[in-house]
Amino acid sequence: MKYSIDEAISEYKQYIRIEKGLSNQSVASYMTELKKFREYFIKKKEIREISKNDILDYFSYLNEQALKKRTISHNASTLNNFFKFCMREGILEIDPMVSVKFPKLDKDLPVVLNEQEVEDLMNVAYAKARESALYYRDFCMLELMYAAGLRISELVNLTINDLHLTMNLIRCFGKGSKERMVPIADYMIEILNEYMQDYRPLLMKGHDSNYLFLNYKGQSLSRQSFWKMIKKNALQANIKKNITPHTLRHSFATHLLNHGADLRSIQEMLGHSNISTTTIYTHVTNQKMIDEYKKFHPRSKQQEEKENV
Repeated sequence: MKYSIDEAISEYKQYIRIEKGLSNQSVASYMTELKKFREYFIKKKEIREISKNDILDYFSYLNEQALKKRTISHNASTLNNFFKFCMREGILEIDPMVSVKFPKLDKDLPVVLNEQEVEDLMNVAYAKARESALYYRDFCMLELMYAAGLRISELVNLTINDLHLTMNLIRCFGKGSKERMVPIADYMIEILNEYMQDYRPLLMKGHDSNYLFLNYKGQSLSRQSFWKMIKKNALQANIKKNITPHTLRHSFATHLLNHGADLRSIQEMLGHSNISTTTIYTHVTNQKMIDEYKKFHPRSKQQEEKENV
């Protein structure tokens, strides 16, 4: 069967949405990149007409648009996965990207708060927590993100049924709707219980919602709302780092590693399918070790003083 480019993209959209279970936001992101790809090859109708040289031409075009390297790299990853899908489904017999090489990006080390900065952030949120149900909700969410190392999407999609507090566990659904159980400490259970008993009922506003964290209308909270909230609290805590919701997840993993936790256990708690993703945190702790060495080793300090003269 001959497939048009549009038909192949449509099949791939169904695959990543239904079989892979990607979020609507992720699907939209991939489709935006594939739409741009389709528009470039508007004169071609069938997917099999696209050759390796066409792919190279397309990425030359992207480079000419002065896009960031990371954006081009993401486009390459999207197309690579798309054409692998086409090969697997028999839509194509030859993968035009199979021998196309792209330079690997250096992975930036994640931004991590030190333990004092986490304490400062939580203290700011706690200081106003009992002023309103919304403030207590914010405090509870910040604590839970750091306590369990959740992704922002996992946090805002938690439901009452996901709490297994008598077992010190919460259930969450990660990338690809993969289910995992994450342990939480007794202090976090106390915070959650107070939120659910004293503050969540005030946010329900007559709605019968199963979501754990609600907005002022009694509906599920958006990721954007949490993003704004964490930025505001970080500013009030005088944290200068470029903090995002993912920063608390990075800090969770790094601090566990610093205190001797096993890398495999951290992988399971974070929901990483591949441990190589988790090893980025060993680089963070190694960098901290190097920084501490340069700061405190007497010979290293002497060298820095000479360079600063």
